[in-house]
Amino acid sequence: GEWTLGCFFTRLVQEELNWLEFCAERLVGAVERYVLVQQVRQQGKENKINQGQLITMEKMAAIGLLASGVAHEISNPAGYVRSNLGVLEGYLEDFRNAMERIEKLLGEKGTAELVGEWEKIKKDADIDAAIEDLGEIAAETKEGIERIITIASNLRTFARNGGKERKRFQVQKCIESSLTMVMYKYKSGIELVQDYRPVPDVLGNPAEVGQVLMNLMVNAAQAMNGSGIMTIRTRFEDDWVKASISDTGPGIPPELQEKIFEPLFTTKEPGQGTGLGLAISREIIERHGGKLTVDSTPGRGATFTIWLPPLAEEE
Repeated sequence: GEWTLGCFFTRLVQEELNWLEFCAERLVGAVERYVLVQQVRQQGKENKINQGQLITMEKMAAIGLLASGVAHEISNPAGYVRSNLGVLEGYLEDFRNAMERIEKLLGEKGTAELVGEWEKIKKDADIDAAIEDLGEIAAETKEGIERIITIASNLRTFARNGGKERKRFQVQKCIESSLTMVMYKYKSGIELVQDYRPVPDVLGNPAEVGQVLMNLMVNAAQAMNGSGIMTIRTRFEDDWVKASISDTGPGIPPELQEKIFEPLFTTKEPGQGTGLGLAISREIIERHGGKLTVDSTPGRGATFTIWLPPLAEEE
C-alpha cells in the first residue's frame, strides 16, 4: 500500500512537473513571439520613419533644384529692372534740371504771355506733382527690386550649399539670410525683436543651419497665428554659441516638450506639417556637434535654442 501510494504521489508530482514544463515551454514561446512581434513593429515603425525622412529629403532636394532655377529666372530680369531704374533716375534728374533752367530763363527773358502759357501747360499736365511722384515711385521700386534680388540670392545660396560643404560662417549672417526668406510672409503681423551680441564664428554648413533657423522661425510665426512678438537672440555662454528664437504663442505642455522632436510627431492640422521638421532640425544640429533645446511654459510662449561649438582659433 505504501509503495502504491508512493508511486501515486511520485506519478502525481511527475505529471505536475510535466505540466509545469509544458506551461513553461508555452510561456517561453509566447514571450519569444511577443518579443518578435515587438521587434517587427519597431522595425516597421523605423522603416516608416526612414521612409518619411527619405520622402522629405527628396522633397527638399526637389525644392532646392526648383529654388535654384527660380532664383536664376528671377535674378536676370530683376538685374535688368535695377539697371533700368538707375537710368530712369538719371533721366529724372536731367528733367528736373531742365525744368529749373526753363523756369529761370522764362523769369529772366520771358514775356508775361509766354510765362502765362508755360504755367498753364504745367498746371494742365500737373508736372510739378508728376516730378515729385516719379521720384518716390522710382525710389520705392528700387527698394522693392533690391529685396527681390536679395531673396533670389538667398535662394541660390540655400540651393547651392550641399550637406557635405563645411566652412567657417557667422551665425548672425545666417539668421539674417533666413529672416529675409521668412518675414516677407509674416511681416504684417509679427513684431520682430533682434537682440544680437558678438559671438565667435562656427564651422559647418550654413545652408543646413539656415534650414533649421527657417524652420524654427516659421514654427514660431505659426504658433502665434501670424500675430505676436518674435525675439531672436545670439549669445556666447559656457563656451557655446547660442541662437534662440522665442515666440509669444500658447507654449508647449511639459509632456510634449521632448515628443515634438520625435519623427512623425506633430500637433499641426493635417497638411500643415509632416512632423519631421524638428526631428530633422535636431539631427542637423547634432551633426554639427551641437544641440537643439526647447524651454516653454504653457501660456507664455516657447524658446528654441540652437547650441553650436565655437570655431577653434587654429581652424
